[in-house]
Parts: sequence; C-alpha cells; structure tokens
Amino acid sequence: MNDKLIEMIKRHEGSKKNKNGRHILYKCPADKWTCGYGRNAEDVGFSEDEVELMLQNDINYAIEILKKIFHNFDDFSDNRQNALIDMMFNLGASRFLLFRKMIVAIK
Repeated sequence: MNDKLIEMIKRHEGSKKNKNGRHILYKCPADKWTCGYGRNAEDVGFSEDEVELMLQNDINYAIEILKKIFHNFDDFSDNRQNALIDMMFNLGASRFLLFRKMIVAIK
C-alpha cells in the first residue's frame, strides 16, 4: 500500500464531516451507511481493534472536557473520576453541562 493509492481512494470515495470537521455516518450511493472514506458500516462493520480505539478516543475526549470544567480533576479519586467520565461519555458535553447544581457542588 502506498501514499498515492491512499490519496486516490480518499479522492474517489470522499467523506462526510460535521461542522467540527469530524467524520460522520452518511448514506453512500448504494444506500449503505458509510463512514470515513468508504467504509461500509452496514456490511463490513468495525473490528474489535477499531471499536476499542474509538472507545479510548471517546474516553480521552470526555476526560479533556472534564479537565476544562474541573481544573483539579486529576486530584479527584479514581472512583470520582470514573463516575464523571462515565456520565460525560454517556450524556455528552451539552447534556452534562445541564447538571449545573452538581457541577457547582463538585467544584
């Protein structure tokens, strides 16, 4: 596999990104849910390695946001960090921020 091939496939397949520049699912001309540069998410799906990487990236993103909200996040016990990470992971930042009283209490 070479760089020329990769660039050609990216150019031919294209991709769909959201306003933040992140890849999102889209329907390809064959009416299949697709992600990235032509990955048929319906028929091919994702390997365990791929979803483990996505999970780790999502956890890291949740931690990044939590550190912006709670400047002393690294000082929290593992149980407290894990509870907040799980909450951020499941709710997303916009819904997590709706828990204003909780955030104030933690701060």
